[in-house]
This record gives sequence, structure tokens and C-alpha cells, in this order.
Amino acid sequence: MEIAFGNLWMEIVYLKPPWTVANLLKCYRKHWVAVFDYVVPRKLLSTVECLHKHLCTGKPVDDSTVPVLLQESKKLLHAFSSRSDYNGVLPQAYAEVNKLHHMLTQVRSDSEQDLSEDIMVLSENAACEKMEAMTPNLPNSEEEKKLQPSFHVTQENRHQEIWSVLEDVWNTINLYSIEIFQKLDPSTVTVTEKSSLEEAFLGLQKLLAAVNDIREGISRILAPTSSFQDIWTLYNFLISNEINNSIKFTAEELYECVSQERYRERLE
Repeated sequence: MEIAFGNLWMEIVYLKPPWTVANLLKCYRKHWVAVFDYVVPRKLLSTVECLHKHLCTGKPVDDSTVPVLLQESKKLLHAFSSRSDYNGVLPQAYAEVNKLHHMLTQVRSDSEQDLSEDIMVLSENAACEKMEAMTPNLPNSEEEKKLQPSFHVTQENRHQEIWSVLEDVWNTINLYSIEIFQKLDPSTVTVTEKSSLEEAFLGLQKLLAAVNDIREGISRILAPTSSFQDIWTLYNFLISNEINNSIKFTAEELYECVSQERYRERLE
């Protein structure tokens, strides 16, 4: 709001701070087109409308809606994180919402599993007894032996896919830098190419900003005291930068990948 309206923003804002969650959602709706539409994707207005509908009407929220609201909240927080971490407040809020969402998902999953187990307990016990009688000298079945390695293979493949994206981004930056410096080479610049030179200079500024973002993100990850929150600088760069607009992995998956020793060594 301050960037959009300068020192007058406190006079223009729909509701004066301090804000509750309901106040913020009302402000988002009121100023979306004029302000927030330029900060985060326009389509997130539907997220704001959804949260406002269920959190600002004073009506109780049913159990089935809570996971949806938590997921929508994560989406909104994540979108704003691409602009700033707001002095660390936003990543902390995202982490708390994510924890609540995970806990709720786990509780629902456990409840469904307990119900299924109660229904099937007799037949399962009978099946286990029959299996033990048939294979007394085979404590671990072939399926059990294959399950764990299969999981690790899948996880490693995922890590390789993520690392491949990081390499593609870096290779793109290298190619872009070569192209820019060729345009800035005094021996190749003519009077008729002044516009091209200006373009190259602007491109150089963008390139330096991108490299600085990547370096900062990697430095945070490699710090001895790094945690999951430190992944956001790099992840936000990857999902918001035009160099790569097809990121298919989450921040959690990226953190798992770069936490592996082999990939940390490559980053160094």
C-alpha cells in the first residue's frame, strides 16, 4: 500500500492497522485490483474470497472445510513470500499453517486407517497366521525386501530431477551471460546498434540480480545452522523467475534434495 500510494496510504487504506485476519482479508478484497494484483497473481483473488467467505462471516467452519482453508492459506502466504519474507514473519506463519495442515491430514489418515483396521482385524490376523505357517524359515518376504530399496530409488530419482532443474537454470544463466557480453564487446558495437547495447546493459543488470539471488539462496542453505526456512530464498527465485517457469517440485522436496551430502558438495 505504501509503495502504491506513498505517505497517503494510511489515509486511503480501507481499514487502519493493527489488523486481524478478517481485517486483512477485507483489505485484500477492497484494494486487490489497485494494489495487490501487481504483487501476486490475479487468480489468487479467488483464494482471498474463499478465506473471507469462511473466516469473516461468523459462522462455524465444518471439519471437511478446514483442510481446504489451510491449503488456501498456504497458497496465499507462499505467493507473498516471492516478494519479501517480511522480517521473517511470513516464513514463520507459513511453517505454522503447514504444521497444522500436516497434523490434520495425519489425524484424518489415522482415523480412517483405524476404522479400516477394526473392520479387517480378524481376517488380517488369520492371514498372518496362515502366512507364518507356510513360510517358517523366511522371516522377510521378497516383497518386504524390495519395498524399502524401491522407495529409496524413487526418492533418488526425484532428487536427480530436481538437481537437473538447478543445472538447467545455471546453464541458461551462463548462455545468457555469454550473449550479453558479446553484445557489450566494444569491437562488435556500431552506431546503429545503440538500442541493442542498451538492451544488453539492462539484461546485464537482470543477470547480476539473478546471480545474486542464487548466491544468497545457496549461502543460506550451506550455512552450518541452516534449516528448512533457509530454502525459501532459492525456491522463490526458481518459481518466480522467468528463467524457469515450469517448476514441478515443492520447497520441501528441494530442501530434502540439497540436504543430501552429495548435492551439498556440488553446491559448494
